[in-house]
Order: sequence, then structure tokens, then C-alpha cells
Amino acid sequence: MAPNSNSRLPGFFPLIKQALEIYKQKWGTLITLFLLPFLAIILWLLLIFAAGIGIKIAGAMTGISLPIWILFAASAVLFFLLLAPAWAWVQCAAIIAVKERPAVETRESLRRAKPKILPYLLTVLPLYLAAGAGLMFFVVPGIVIGIWGFAGGYIAATEDKRGTAALAKSRGYVRGYFLKIFFLLAAEMFLSFLVNGIAESFGSNPIELLINFAFAPLLFIFNYLIFEKLKQIKGDLPEPTAEQKNLFRIPAAIGLAIAISLVALAINFAPQIKQEYEIRRLQYEAETKQELPPLPI
Repeated sequence: MAPNSNSRLPGFFPLIKQALEIYKQKWGTLITLFLLPFLAIILWLLLIFAAGIGIKIAGAMTGISLPIWILFAASAVLFFLLLAPAWAWVQCAAIIAVKERPAVETRESLRRAKPKILPYLLTVLPLYLAAGAGLMFFVVPGIVIGIWGFAGGYIAATEDKRGTAALAKSRGYVRGYFLKIFFLLAAEMFLSFLVNGIAESFGSNPIELLINFAFAPLLFIFNYLIFEKLKQIKGDLPEPTAEQKNLFRIPAAIGLAIAISLVALAINFAPQIKQEYEIRRLQYEAETKQELPPLPI
């Protein structure tokens, strides 16, 4: 795609108006796709519950009390084998559904998205690690990294790029528009808070959930349109250099080290975590007269 020097990145209201028009055309496909992760989460929770019961039964049969970290490990394995790929598949399918005009059906978007699952995960996970590490160091670096790489997932889903190459290319699109993108995303966040406040005013959890769920695809389209407009302005960018990729590799490695450390701490202090949960569960039940489920083991 050749760059269009006469194009400008639109403001918030033109973008949200275009997003609403696209939503009207594709709401059925997007709502269906956005429902699928909930089904995956339900399945994941059921498998975790079954694993916890299995661990308890095995402990009763063998007379050996198995440590709680086994359940944490099983939860993590199930998450990476089921939930993360399912989420990535739906995200890529939704990106493809928004990108293609006229619209493609749900099944077709899922079919096209299947080869993009791994590239998408290899792009957004390093971004989350890098941005997370940045947020721990004075917040601002995390915001900067997040805006630099915000289009990485879109690039992974629609182009032949993944990982830090997609993130570095995203930074290339953002360069020169950082502040405008920051304010567009800030306005989007304000609108999200406003809609959430309206939803909460109904005083009904199902209505609140329904309004926020129906609103989510509109924000998804809005974010994609920012990337689409930037791509129209700048065209195809050159291959990122190693130095540009290192801007994401180094903080992602730091974020991974932090994540591994936190997991190790959680496993080490699992008995104390269980004890604290039980104390708070009993306090909550005494105060609200509502029951909370105990941990499976």
C-alpha cells in the first residue's frame, strides 16, 4: 500500500461515527464472536474444578495430601492450552471481520483466523509483558510501550508479521502521531467509563453486563480504525531493524522474569493464600449472608 500524504488521522467523533456504521453492518458476527470466549472460560473453570476434585480424591485414596500448587499448575496449563488460544482465535477472527468489507460470516472469519492464532499470541504476550514491566517502573514507560505496540495484534492478524517485528512495525505507524493516539485512547476510555456508569445506574448486574458487552465491539472497531487510518497514511513500512525490535525485546524479557518470580512466590505461599482466602470467605459470608465456594483443595 502506497502512503497517502494528503490523509490525516481523524478525530474522535469521525472515528466513533465510522465505527458505529461498521457495527451496524456487522453486529451479528461480532456479538457471536465476542460470546465465544465466555464459553471457553466456562469450560476452563469446569476443568479446573474437575482437576481440584480429582486431586482431592487422589489424596483421599492414597492418604497423601497433595500441595495446592498442583492446582495452580493445572490451572496455568489449562489456561495456555485452552483459554489463551481460544481468546487469540476470536480476536483474530474479529479483526478479520472488521477489516473485510463487505462483511464475512462468523464461520469464515474463524477459518481465516486459525493460522493467525500463534502469531497473534507471540505478538500480544510480549507486548503485555513489556508494558507490564514498564508500568512497574514509574507507570509512564508502560503507557509509552503500550501505545507504541497497540497495533501489533492487528498487524499479526492481517499481515505476515509477528512478535517483536509486528510490535516494531506498530511503533513505526505510531511515530509522529503518539500524542493524538494517546488522546484518542483517553477519549475512548472516558466514553467507556461513561457507558459503564450508565449501566451501573440500572442497579441490575445482568443489565449492566449486557450493556457493557454490547458496547465492547464498538470500542474494538474504533481501535482497529485507528490502525487502519495510520496504515493508509504511511503505507507499507520497511522491515524493522534489530535495534527497533530490541525496544520491545528487553522490557518483555524483564516482564517475563517478573511474571516467573510472581508465580514462584504464589506457589511458595500457596498454603498461606488458601488460609487467607478461607478467613475472608467466612467474613464475607457472615456479613452478607451469601455463600462463596471454598477452594477445591
